[in-house]
Amino acid sequence: MPIQVTVKDKSAFYDAFQPLSLFGGVYTGNHQSADLMVEEAGILREAGFDAVYLENDERKPDDSNIICKALEQIMVDSADIKIGVNIMPDGTGKEILQAYDIAKHFNLPFIINDEIVGLHTENGKEMQIEYLKYLNLRSVDPHIVILGGINPPYASLVFPNSIHVDLSLARKITDALLVKARKEEPEIPADRIRQYAGDKAIDQFADPTPKTVVLASKLTVDNMERVIMTPYAKYVGGLIVGSALRDEDHRLSRQKIMEIKARRDSIRDKLYS
Repeated sequence: MPIQVTVKDKSAFYDAFQPLSLFGGVYTGNHQSADLMVEEAGILREAGFDAVYLENDERKPDDSNIICKALEQIMVDSADIKIGVNIMPDGTGKEILQAYDIAKHFNLPFIINDEIVGLHTENGKEMQIEYLKYLNLRSVDPHIVILGGINPPYASLVFPNSIHVDLSLARKITDALLVKARKEEPEIPADRIRQYAGDKAIDQFADPTPKTVVLASKLTVDNMERVIMTPYAKYVGGLIVGSALRDEDHRLSRQKIMEIKARRDSIRDKLYS
């Protein structure tokens, strides 16, 4: 029997996106230029993706300028796709303001941030994410949809037991929580989807209404249906697909893009038919 899901979440996420929206990323790394980012965004748009985000994956000083140059061209004609930005955390807290400034300047509907709250170490450096900055900006610009995560796979929590508190805080800021697999995991485990959405049975800090989640790592054509089609499918609002769209040379593969899109469409038909 197909799983039948009725979307009951009235958050800003579903004001902007359809269930199981497909997000594709274009990056400043691998010697990407603004023109190449524009080209790749166009490929994802033509393939029928719901959203594209621009990301400074290598966190170089000039990356924000490259992203802005690309957005100047992309936003000329973006009526049929949502465009957003992901400024990766660098431990200074500046990425929060950068993302909001870019979103406001270009009238972007969403931003992504891998770690919206928390204290972790990365490459031996302690990094504190300033929760209050997001909370203040959230009140100023509530129309910008925030997709945020905690405890990213590339970092280590300073206080591992703080995850429940971090989740509670993140739910107050975000419109949807990013759920990722850890480095040692082949794919996102179903229990993590349940935990991040906020199930009272396992999280005393959970809100009465479960949170929308976006699956944000290690999704492939082969595992997408298995990862989504669990008892917690009703919490999944979006899918971020990265490396599965690219060839070994890190360039977008039109064949892989169409395969991912077709698989998502098939799963969405089963869930929402």
